[in-house]
Amino acid sequence: MLRRLLFALILTLTTFTVTAQSPAIGTLTPTDCPVDIPDGTEVDCAMLTVPEYHAQPGGKTLQLAVAVLRAGNGNPKSDPVLYLEGGPGGSALTALDAWVGIPLTADRDLILFDQRGTGYSQPGLFCEAYEYDFDVDEAESADYYKACARYLEDDGIDLSAYNSAESAADSAMLVKALGYQQVNLYGISYGTRVAMDVMRDHPEVVRAVVLDSPYPPQVQGFEQQAPNGWSSIHALFEACAADRDCDDAIPDLERRFGDFVQMTETDPITYDFGDGEYEYYGTDFIDILFEMMYDTTAIPYIPAALNDLINDDPEALADLYYGDYEDDGEDLPVDEEDFSVDDSDAVFNSVHCTEEIPFNSLDVAEREAEPIPDAYEDGLFASVEDQFLVCAAWDVEPLGAIESQSVVSDIPTLVLVGQFDPITPPVWGEVTVSTLSNGTLVVMPGAGHSVIDSGDCGAELGVVFLDNPTATLDTSCVQDVDVWFSPTYWDD
Repeated sequence: MLRRLLFALILTLTTFTVTAQSPAIGTLTPTDCPVDIPDGTEVDCAMLTVPEYHAQPGGKTLQLAVAVLRAGNGNPKSDPVLYLEGGPGGSALTALDAWVGIPLTADRDLILFDQRGTGYSQPGLFCEAYEYDFDVDEAESADYYKACARYLEDDGIDLSAYNSAESAADSAMLVKALGYQQVNLYGISYGTRVAMDVMRDHPEVVRAVVLDSPYPPQVQGFEQQAPNGWSSIHALFEACAADRDCDDAIPDLERRFGDFVQMTETDPITYDFGDGEYEYYGTDFIDILFEMMYDTTAIPYIPAALNDLINDDPEALADLYYGDYEDDGEDLPVDEEDFSVDDSDAVFNSVHCTEEIPFNSLDVAEREAEPIPDAYEDGLFASVEDQFLVCAAWDVEPLGAIESQSVVSDIPTLVLVGQFDPITPPVWGEVTVSTLSNGTLVVMPGAGHSVIDSGDCGAELGVVFLDNPTATLDTSCVQDVDVWFSPTYWDD
């Protein structure tokens, strides 16, 4: 109760000290929450004023959307959790309801904010917001994003300001604006990159850290993306082959699916899913497989769904990819221009084009992809090559070499990674923890991307760790995680 009153006091004082035209840097201005709040849940919302560049506090300012989800038990511990969303470009506020009622928010307040350029923060960077003088669906990605960058710059957006280091500085400013000395950081996916920048640049505001599905700065992400993706796909096929029921029902899946991909790359398949006909090439099926492996819930059914696809029955695959495991968008918030604000492709580009692509080589990426079997190589490499082309068209200044260097820290840190994660694989967990002297690594069996969503063990480990981050973590629940596969898609 005291913490809630303090927050309210901070917001009340804010309203007396700022004007609508130019709120002071570091100021929280109370607002109505821009998303629906679940019944019985207490949430305080505000806008935080931050400098466009923290090294230039007298320059332009940005407004970041903030929501503080109050602890479910009404009696929060003194050390809240600051959540850092992934992407880059994801909105934390649009998924607020997913945090209600889970162990992490039972007795700690959870601080959510939309990182600069994303979600309900202002300005919002969304290429969908503009009208183009060409057919967007038919355009090459580089041409589309070159036009988008031009529109954003015409609107006064400095695309180079949207990067992890500035977001880390925003995070530290938010902690202080809320009146806290220290918080716990919980980053997922790209959010772990921001968390590690906070650990590097603003360690004084951090008590402990959970890095879920880490994206460490020292990896060459795009050089490694295709081989890492193949390693995870191969591991999934190997796990099916090692499972007697899966292997009996779905034998030799890696080769058979590879043959199917090669066949459909030259002879695409047209499916009618009820709302129209869609043409799929082999690389499309690789993309679908890669994306499905993010979802731990879908993983046990993937071999059977692929088997049905190979046997000319795409219903199971379509259900996994388009049905139960993917939001249809109807409940996502949209702005007045009728596009979703849950993801910013412009911020995605600015982050990768300032701090990742400059330290990667397309030639090296091509060489790294060569050992991948031919059937899988093109599908896994296509998006890598595309990002290099996009960044050549995206008008940003590269950041310094520190953005490609390991973060060395003694802050207590729990590193979580999924066994089958195709985008932030187990090897990145090992790389991350190697320079964290008080780091603990846990690889979650059977999990994909985002370990907190993988089951009870994944959800509880972070809570147990934060309760006593300097103690030896009890990871015994990991041994009880059952890795299983359904021999037919429709078996529960």
